[in-house]
Amino acid sequence: MHAKASQDALSEISLHPQKRRSWAFISRGAPHLSRRASVCATTRIDAVMPVATFGTPHDMRAWHQFELDTGIPVVIDAAAAYGSQWLDGGEGTLVFSMHTTKSLPAGEGGLIVSSRPQLSAKVRQLSNFGINLDPRAELPVGALAGMGTNAKMSEYHAAIALASLKTWDEHAKERQRLHAELSEELSRASGYRLLFQAQGSGGPRVAPTLMSVQLPDESARQRLEQTCEKGRIVTRRWYQPLLQDMPALRNHCHVLEAPNAKALGRTLLGLPFFLGMTLQQRSTIRDAVAQTFATS
Repeated sequence: MHAKASQDALSEISLHPQKRRSWAFISRGAPHLSRRASVCATTRIDAVMPVATFGTPHDMRAWHQFELDTGIPVVIDAAAAYGSQWLDGGEGTLVFSMHTTKSLPAGEGGLIVSSRPQLSAKVRQLSNFGINLDPRAELPVGALAGMGTNAKMSEYHAAIALASLKTWDEHAKERQRLHAELSEELSRASGYRLLFQAQGSGGPRVAPTLMSVQLPDESARQRLEQTCEKGRIVTRRWYQPLLQDMPALRNHCHVLEAPNAKALGRTLLGLPFFLGMTLQQRSTIRDAVAQTFATS
């Protein structure tokens, strides 16, 4: 068994009239954003955007109940959760990424799933230059109904997505197997001192795309980064810095207390994970982890 830690889910809450954003984080040990945290905001909340962190799904029935209780719409950022995140009997809107690094890659693009027909129609209109596409509308089809942009997928990217869809089930199983094996290898190499993403409230990840681990402390992360750099192993930091600490956002956010998110920002590290990893590549990463903890 692996020791596991729940990663913080992030919610973006648009506020009026200041047009500011509030960042709220979960308490340690809970799998996702506290559904009541956003209610603490003292100004009007337009929407809540929970993130399916590292592809870990949310309980959509609970979020639908949140909408009913508060009147605040929820849009799930399910960028990395294709195959894991479902509406599952609830109502709502899911946004998936089809970037090359995701489980349904199209090279670039995205996918929106919603139980709300009006929202779906609005998205189609906005992504097609703001042109009316509804023959039942007062405006003729093809007339400009409002502001919009060209957010349609190209034929090339759509073709790649269709090809990826044909192999998705096979690749999802391969991702599950590889993630389980590599997690166990790294866990043993660390003396079981690494922590891994826990199962979410909506279930497990079906097609993992990332290998994010939590180190015991910031110094351990720095040692592992240095060891990996010497071994020419690419790593990535997550939530570093936290969004509300980024210069472009710092003056536009109302920030709630987020001690656990700050701790995760100091200790999370992304290690290589991709389909087709060779045994030698896995061994190189495992040796770097073992070396890091051998010197601690």
